[in-house]
Amino acid sequence: MTDAIHELRAREFPWAVAGDRIFLNHASTGPLPQRAVRRIHELTALRAEPWRYTTEMQFGELANARVRCARLIGAEPREIALMVNTSYGLNLAARALPFERGDVVITSDREYPSNVYPWMELEAARGVQLVRIPCAGVLPDEEAILAALDRPRVRCVVLSWVSFATGYRIDIERIGRACRERGIWFVLDAIQGVSAAPLDVRSAPVDVVACGAQKWLLAPWGSGFVWLRPDLVESLRPVEVSWMATRCSDDFTRLTDYDFTYRDDARKFEVITLPYQDFAVFLIGEWRKIGIEAEHRPLETAAWFSDGQDTGNFELLVAPTVEFMDDPDQFLGRYATGSTQNWGRFSDPQVDDLFSRQARSLDPVERKRLINDLEKRVLGNAYFTTGLWWSRNLVHWSKVKNYVAPPNHYTNQKLQDVWLSED
Repeated sequence: MTDAIHELRAREFPWAVAGDRIFLNHASTGPLPQRAVRRIHELTALRAEPWRYTTEMQFGELANARVRCARLIGAEPREIALMVNTSYGLNLAARALPFERGDVVITSDREYPSNVYPWMELEAARGVQLVRIPCAGVLPDEEAILAALDRPRVRCVVLSWVSFATGYRIDIERIGRACRERGIWFVLDAIQGVSAAPLDVRSAPVDVVACGAQKWLLAPWGSGFVWLRPDLVESLRPVEVSWMATRCSDDFTRLTDYDFTYRDDARKFEVITLPYQDFAVFLIGEWRKIGIEAEHRPLETAAWFSDGQDTGNFELLVAPTVEFMDDPDQFLGRYATGSTQNWGRFSDPQVDDLFSRQARSLDPVERKRLINDLEKRVLGNAYFTTGLWWSRNLVHWSKVKNYVAPPNHYTNQKLQDVWLSED
């Protein structure tokens, strides 16, 4: 074991290095790392004082979780619906796919019950036949499964990527390709494989992937997701309709307009309210990918200033920046030693010198060069890193006359000569 891994293990799983416990993965529940435990406690504390846990924070956690679930399997966030477990995703597939009486669903014998009972219910309720292919010993018989695809009216194959009992991993590519050639849906129970092995839904011929997060993802109970092929996201209808399933749901002032138009992404399949604090655990794992062992602390605005920016109680601060004028003295001053906007508290004599020289320069060409050198110094030393950069787009109604767009939102808003045309 390398020093880095040993250090990570000691920090995240202190019981593992204490010597009094040996944990053997038994395909049930993965242990929570300490960062996840802290994150849950932080958000539970916010939940205890719900006026601090704003709607923006709650739904922001879910949006972040969709992005990170998508990255796990090579998908797009709009194809991800957050679910509380694998069973929910499998039930969605069984009930939303347009089966007809007499259709056949193929699976392997010795599957986990959550991958069998939804299809048994489909058999009882809608007359769809579930066929369990006998195992070769205790392992799925892939040859027999492939042969069964040519039986009449086979519409779907549903399998576990990795067997809960044996750890056997099926050949997704081979079975999925055979299904795709025959126009058969391929539904994958992926909970035992995601994070332990790579999965890319852009290349893997699968149609629905259901995955809980409490195993290899080391996330809390009650967190998981389902991925649907893009055309299925558009064509399938929810089987359980949430109040957040429609397009107008984001505008809470229109909740009673009852515009029954579903969202055009997989959020229409989510059943809100979800456990926000559990899905938030996905976020902190992203820092580790770039070498930062971080504790993620979302704060409401007042606390962001009092316990964050103003005190320096952080290693990295995520902050929005809006430039209100195009004077470099204004928006580069934050990098100077002692500036009230220098939230990182860094001091670099070379940056200070460049800032001072550009402020005194009367030559536009020289000043531009000095500013570029300053920016390179700041970015090269990671004093400041741009996460999202956008330019302002300004659109106004053609009937608005004599309006001149100002350089920013804050200055030169002269409206006294603006008028509306009847043309």
